[in-house]
Amino acid sequence: FDALGYRFSGEQLEARRKKGGKGKKNQVDKYMFLQHIIEADGEIRRPEETFTSLENISSCYQFSVSNEGLVHSRERSCWCIHCTAAMINGSVEWNLSHNVRRCTSRSVGESRGSNAYEFTKRQCAKVTGPSATKTLAARRQSRNDMAKGLGMGDWLVFKSTDDPKQPFWLGRAVSKSDWGGQCIKHNNSNGSKVIEGAMVSKNGYAINVQWYTVKEDGGLEYVIEGGDNAQPFVCSNHSLLLTGINESVNQVTGSRVRVTRRRTVRSNQLEGFDYGMRSNLQTSEEDFFSREYGNIWTLDKLVRDRAMVLVDQVS
Repeated sequence: FDALGYRFSGEQLEARRKKGGKGKKNQVDKYMFLQHIIEADGEIRRPEETFTSLENISSCYQFSVSNEGLVHSRERSCWCIHCTAAMINGSVEWNLSHNVRRCTSRSVGESRGSNAYEFTKRQCAKVTGPSATKTLAARRQSRNDMAKGLGMGDWLVFKSTDDPKQPFWLGRAVSKSDWGGQCIKHNNSNGSKVIEGAMVSKNGYAINVQWYTVKEDGGLEYVIEGGDNAQPFVCSNHSLLLTGINESVNQVTGSRVRVTRRRTVRSNQLEGFDYGMRSNLQTSEEDFFSREYGNIWTLDKLVRDRAMVLVDQVS
């Protein structure tokens, strides 16, 4: 500090000024130095933080960080043109296991029966330290706020369960007659509660969801689920990732079909008939499925990328 002060101030500064002359460009007339005094022990204090250990870190030699606490790694490194391009583009869209297409080293490794050039997704999340507890509480509140604002037919994204081909699931909130025609049910008890088979935490929500599935792995086109998932399914909002994406899901083929919903009406055209005050003017769940079957919806790529980032933030 003293050397800097001597060199750039006092007599040395005046001497350099005279030597440069008034016509010299880029002159600096004044310098100011601020001295930071380190504490007596000489250590820079850092907050105490702990993270989950990154599995097999000593056996891996190439890494790609996708998000805070999330990394893809592989046992051998390769910097061929295809691997370099993949690393530049980032690993946000990579699944649990990922092979770089046309990697030159991978072809050699597979011929020898080795998968050392396959990337594997691993986590090293922060467990304790600044913002760790706050972040968990904020995520919990965010999931409740998203569920609370859902309406019939709204599109939503959930984290999938042990499905490497689909890290997240796309669905729609649909009406449920047992809930008074609503698509959500609030758990206002003093603890966790099972609602229609779904474990819902305190102040959480159960959501009646109609699932859609991706047509091709890694694609953006979706169709309504069939088989065991053809009918709506009640889920907890614990794994809810995104809502408010209605403008980002667009129908590309098929006919327009409104999701089932229940309304309380009294139509003048029904006065002379034996109908109750409560009438369901929409199609039944079975009719909705038969009319929606075959329709194709496309998900915006930006929403897909955002969902991929959020997947590993839900524990």
